[in-house]
Amino acid sequence: EADLLKKDVLEVEENIKRATEVANKLGATLIKEKRDLISNYKKDLEMDGMYARVDLGILSDITEMHQTTEQRQEKWLTFEPNLRSKSVIWTTLSLKAGSPVPTPIPSPIEQKTSYWIPCTT
Repeated sequence: EADLLKKDVLEVEENIKRATEVANKLGATLIKEKRDLISNYKKDLEMDGMYARVDLGILSDITEMHQTTEQRQEKWLTFEPNLRSKSVIWTTLSLKAGSPVPTPIPSPIEQKTSYWIPCTT
């Protein structure tokens, strides 16, 4: 019976040794998988940060272009009436210059309130 007990103890010790090896191997595998997963998450977060910085730069450029467009629109709104009035003057001048009938000289009041250009011919 002592031999049988000794054999059982050796068998249990061998099973414990194998179980320890399997547990250590499994533990090492799980630790490696978790480290790899964490490393991948870290790389993903770094890439997300890089994309966020690029997106922020693009958004900044869009905002700047929008502001430039607004400034140009404001300039156009101040420039357009002046351009239209000059266009009217040039149209009137060209019609008067090309007219076979002499243009009457407007009264002094009309000269002050309209765009009258005297003709020297």
